[in-house]
Amino acid sequence: MAATSSTLRGSIVAPRGPSTWLSFSAAGRYYPPMPPRALLLLGCASGIVIANPAQALNVAASDAKAVVQIVIFDPGNQPIAAGSGTFVDAQGDILTNWHVLQPEIQAPGYYRVVVYLTPDTRTPPAQGLLTRIIAADQMLDLALIRATHWFEAATGRVVDLSLQHFAFPYVSLKRSATDYGLALGDDIEILGYPAAGGETITFTKGVVSGFVPLAYNGHSLPWQLKTDAKINHGNSGGAAFDARGAFVGVPVAFAGGDGNIGYVISLPVVDLFLDRSLGPVAASTPMPAAPPRRTARRRAPARSAAPPRQACEGGDATACVQLGAAYLDGKGVSQDAGEAARWFRKGCDAGSAQGCTSLGALYASGQGVSRDVHEAYLLDQKGCDGGDAWGCTNLAFDYEHGSGVARSLREAVRLYGKACDGGSAPGCTDLGVLYERGRGVARSDQQAARFYQKGCDGDDARGCYDLGALYQEGRGVPADRARAWGLYSKACDGGDQGSCDFLAKYPRP
Repeated sequence: MAATSSTLRGSIVAPRGPSTWLSFSAAGRYYPPMPPRALLLLGCASGIVIANPAQALNVAASDAKAVVQIVIFDPGNQPIAAGSGTFVDAQGDILTNWHVLQPEIQAPGYYRVVVYLTPDTRTPPAQGLLTRIIAADQMLDLALIRATHWFEAATGRVVDLSLQHFAFPYVSLKRSATDYGLALGDDIEILGYPAAGGETITFTKGVVSGFVPLAYNGHSLPWQLKTDAKINHGNSGGAAFDARGAFVGVPVAFAGGDGNIGYVISLPVVDLFLDRSLGPVAASTPMPAAPPRRTARRRAPARSAAPPRQACEGGDATACVQLGAAYLDGKGVSQDAGEAARWFRKGCDAGSAQGCTSLGALYASGQGVSRDVHEAYLLDQKGCDGGDAWGCTNLAFDYEHGSGVARSLREAVRLYGKACDGGSAPGCTDLGVLYERGRGVARSDQQAARFYQKGCDGDDARGCYDLGALYQEGRGVPADRARAWGLYSKACDGGDQGSCDFLAKYPRP
């Protein structure tokens, strides 16, 4: 059922029974800006992209299965409205939009809100769960429901079987985020059950097109992401993910007309809502927002003091690589990426695996050469085969993202492991990310912590940050806030700006 912008500004109606209405005090109430003129809640059916998420998405299969279809039934067991939702914890709590549940919120107890899960993203959802509303906030357009019983849609019968030991698939959230966690032009993917997409889960893909901040209680709060990814009727309440498969928000609407820009409620707003409905994590201390993960390859470290050219011309491959690094960094010579590429090429041709890796990084970014991701992949492979751990890290990146080669998460896992064993700290960190997200391997916070520790020990700032987040949340390691803050400090010292910003705002406990 499509709500209009006027209904979102209507009177407050409390949910039934033990549910809690979440509203703000007069001093802290949200007053969202007027939506765009052609804003359509729940979107509309146009330009949907249909594909098998297990093959095409960056998110883990378990995260895709955590996105559910929500159907509202009237007393005659007839469906009257539908939308999407996402399991956010193992207790069966499902995040969605307020307007998806509007019929039940405004007539408590009259309707039944049922969610449907799928064990296979290629098939329609079949497992039904009856839910009750836990919390709802009309101004934020967010709501939380909890699964209570199994439900047979065909008969409308509630099945009295315990859900206590049922393993709900859920997305992992790093609460509480303090910024969007994305930059203009970053990839974004939308998962949900739009009416135009048939009976199976559907995704659309695009980029971040802009941001909509909101003045809140004297501060500017990240409110919505704008995207050109299609958000269609029924997508509302679903999930948005970044290029690394991390949950970044809730699709809510799109503006018709030229461009068809979609809107996603940002993670900081989601976290604020969850703090008010489920209680804050880590004794009311917000989690830092994870800075956007690396989306570019890293050049293998090389001494950038310019050596004599004669050494390189004489066949010293190491000297060629050092000369290329000097030109790339502008150390002792005028900075010139084109010259850097030329000397890296000489080093690679002379047998330096590090030279191949460094040249591959230039082809991947288009520095000094025409951008060519396939050539970057070939050079990364040559560097890795030659024993350069950084080359293996970048080659794993190629396989993880399908850059210049067909995507293979299994191969990415193997190569990140090889890079880590060879001494690449970023390779260890990136392998930890795959374990934490369950991408190409079984999800394991314990394994993630192990590899983050290796990355951090190797002075990779992101490894320190990610390990700190696990210690703060008590996932895979014992909860230890003091250790978490120590790791954030090390990450900040290593150049991780997100950790520095967090520490400036939240002093050490």
